[in-house]
Amino acid sequence: MLDIYIPLAGNPKIKYSLHCLFTVFLGIDINIIEDENTSDIDIRIGVRTLIIKKSAFWEKQSIPKSVTKQKLTFDSKEFDIVSLFGPITISQEGDIITLEFDIIASTFFMLTRWEEHASDKKDTHGRFSAKESVAFKHDFLERPIVNEYVELLGAILTKMGCKQKKKKRTFTLVPTHDVDKPFLIDGWMRNARYIVGSLKRARFFELARYTKHLIKSSDPFDTYDRMMNLSERENAKSHFFFLQKGTTRADENHEIDTPKIKKLIQHIQARGHLIGYHPSYNAYNDESLFRKEKQNLARVSDQEINSGRHHFLRWDVNATPQIWQENNMAWDSTLGYADHAGFRCGVCYPFPLYDLVNNRQLDVYERPLVAMEWSLIHYQGLSIDQVEAKIVVLKNQVKKYNGEFVFLYHNSAFYTNEYHGVSDRLLNSFYN
Repeated sequence: MLDIYIPLAGNPKIKYSLHCLFTVFLGIDINIIEDENTSDIDIRIGVRTLIIKKSAFWEKQSIPKSVTKQKLTFDSKEFDIVSLFGPITISQEGDIITLEFDIIASTFFMLTRWEEHASDKKDTHGRFSAKESVAFKHDFLERPIVNEYVELLGAILTKMGCKQKKKKRTFTLVPTHDVDKPFLIDGWMRNARYIVGSLKRARFFELARYTKHLIKSSDPFDTYDRMMNLSERENAKSHFFFLQKGTTRADENHEIDTPKIKKLIQHIQARGHLIGYHPSYNAYNDESLFRKEKQNLARVSDQEINSGRHHFLRWDVNATPQIWQENNMAWDSTLGYADHAGFRCGVCYPFPLYDLVNNRQLDVYERPLVAMEWSLIHYQGLSIDQVEAKIVVLKNQVKKYNGEFVFLYHNSAFYTNEYHGVSDRLLNSFYN
């Protein structure tokens, strides 16, 4: 057992970070002791002590204006480190090792999305943009910096003589698919609406392709078996998150309980893949709407619904985690940026969410989204060659730490103009 002595100030927040770093990520049992005589975080194993200097963040709780990035050598090993709070130095005198940079505060800042709590900058969909983040501005969005802290901590604990076995992990592929539009060819009314809309927007190329599918009675959105085949090839399970009608024009105009959608859900379940919830546009901060839609999906799928991701990746750090907690959800996977792939939470492991309003750890876990096809092609404007190279970079980061590579590929993506001619390469790039 590790005894960890912490100061009284910042208590719940410090406890949360310690729980995530040691218990959740490293798999090590800890005993946290509140000590009014302790000003830093002291981790003790027998006569040996690791002191992590407590930064001013715990009192000021401000967004860092500068960030330090460098390699740190400890016990003849090099570690890549990004520090948000304090200089990257480590020293040892006898049985005492001291870290001058506050990895506990940096972990809290990244996992809880503190900067989104402190910022009022939002895009047109009410989202916090990657470009507003400290990680993007200081060029470490594509590095899981919390995983780097975990590696360093593990090495220090080994040096200190920790006998507990660390959690064993394996690289895991987690394919997820937001089902915004289950079908394109879906009844004469929807067909007519699509044709009229395409004519109004002068989308003649797309209309020609649509007409071709309509004549052949082939639906380009019916790509479920194709994606499940790829998942099964990699011994993975696909997660299909279903959207409902919603209350805005940003939602899709279909009912969840039609015979066609019920049959699709049953087919996915019969193949051993999983059904999840894709809350509609306004459900991210509307608990009653969230609850109603979840209940509707549970009736249609005839299974417990406890996972999902929000439509448009909408997330209010001051409201959304509480809604998931109140509705007994097990895990969410919204926390990737819409406008840039990478590690929004700085980690590629699942971790418990934190309620910043009520200052408490929640039961709901986050499985952070690393990459979405729309982010890479549309927002970042990458070519297919650049997309393939970017996915290799991101996936290698996840493999380095035996984490989860959670990606999002829409069932409807094959038909979108931006993907025309590259859809096969694009999809396979996530699996290869």
